[in-house]
Amino acid sequence: MKRYKKVGVLGTKYTMQGPIYRDALSKLNIEMIVPDKNDQEKINSIIFEGLVPGKITGSSGKGIIEAIHKLKASGCDAVILGCTEIPLVVNSKNSPLPVIDSTRLLARRAFEHSLENPSRQK
Repeated sequence: MKRYKKVGVLGTKYTMQGPIYRDALSKLNIEMIVPDKNDQEKINSIIFEGLVPGKITGSSGKGIIEAIHKLKASGCDAVILGCTEIPLVVNSKNSPLPVIDSTRLLARRAFEHSLENPSRQK
C-alpha cells in the first residue's frame, strides 16, 4: 500500500471539521487538509440536498471534483472520501487524486475481521 504524507478529507462539515480523521491521521504522521470554508459548505450542501435524497446530477460531481483539484494544488497526494454518498459521484477515474473510499475500507475490514473470528458469527 502506498504511504501518503498529506491527504485531503471530504465529507459532511462535521467530518471535515471534527477530530475523527485528524486524530487518526496524525497518529500515522499523515497531514490532513480539508477544503476551505466555502467548499466545505458546497460539499455539505451537495451531500445533504443532492446525494442523500438521490438527486444526483452532473453538477454534484463537478463541485466535489473542483474541491479535489484545489486539494491537489495544496500538495495533497490522495483524498479520503469520508462520506458514504460521495463515491456516487467521485471515483478513481474522475478524481485528480488517488481515492481512499472509507466505506469500502470499512466493509473490507469488517469482512476480514469476520474471517478472523468465525466463532463470533451466529
